[in-house]
Amino acid sequence: MNQASSDISQTSVSVIIPAFNANATIDRALASVAAQTVMPQEIIVIDDGSDDGTVDKAKAWESRFSNSKLIIHVENHNGPGATRNRGLLAATSEYVAFLDADDEWLPKKLERSLTALIESDSNILSHNYTIISGDQTNLVDCFASYQKSGNAFAGYFLRGYIATSTVVAQRNLLIDAGGFDPGLPSGQDYEFWMVVIDSPKARYQMLNESLARYHVTPNSISSKIELRRQCALAIAFRHAYRLRDRCRFPTWVLMLRILIIHAQAAIGHISRSRFIEAIKMCGYTIIALFSMMRKFSTSAAPRPQHLHIGHDGHK
Repeated sequence: MNQASSDISQTSVSVIIPAFNANATIDRALASVAAQTVMPQEIIVIDDGSDDGTVDKAKAWESRFSNSKLIIHVENHNGPGATRNRGLLAATSEYVAFLDADDEWLPKKLERSLTALIESDSNILSHNYTIISGDQTNLVDCFASYQKSGNAFAGYFLRGYIATSTVVAQRNLLIDAGGFDPGLPSGQDYEFWMVVIDSPKARYQMLNESLARYHVTPNSISSKIELRRQCALAIAFRHAYRLRDRCRFPTWVLMLRILIIHAQAAIGHISRSRFIEAIKMCGYTIIALFSMMRKFSTSAAPRPQHLHIGHDGHK
């Protein structure tokens, strides 16, 4: 056994799976964890107030994890940000890995991620993934987006190339960053990873391998175009101040981000034959660009420690 393999075997990982009405997909997600070549210490399923039998489906897996502990928490419906925070608070391992209940991992996901973290002395890692929508399967080359800019933070601000189901990170780094913002109905993960990689403690690594499959479902948050646009714009304005110390031309980066947000929304509407809504994006873009300088000049407000505020009384 080489040094890296020895280090992996001694590294504890908690898998955090937020689930809401995931009866149809939770088996697939848990099966992909059970198939890992390196098993986690614990798998924490946080049920977000499901009413479709998700909890019973998850409990049926308790006997199938002989060397890992399956823990199931049942919460009131608080949304994905609060649910992931509950899992982060419940985790007891040095590292945490996130897996959405409608996604799945390839068998070597944890092995390859932990090896890369140890070998590069990093404390947060993500990787490529495959997106599956109906009969269509496409590789999402996050590594290419990561490499497009010599500035990892500015590149992430523009393109949001970290998918949550690909992340493995030291738990303490995420605790210190304050957790996911439960007040955001969309983009909580994009906002949080921006905060994390902007931390002076972060040592971020992107792995050029596809180790997860992301399944698009009709009710997924990614299908709600206008909600995504509004939240993405709010996040861009909220964190634009971080660009001042991270790149040479922060105004141009923010402007380009605004254009990308509205272009993506327009493309989404066109794909659904909503041509009037797509045309409206031109007007929304102009309004956002006029608002840009006022927002950019606003002083940064301290980000709340979301892990210390109420999740049904949990601290």
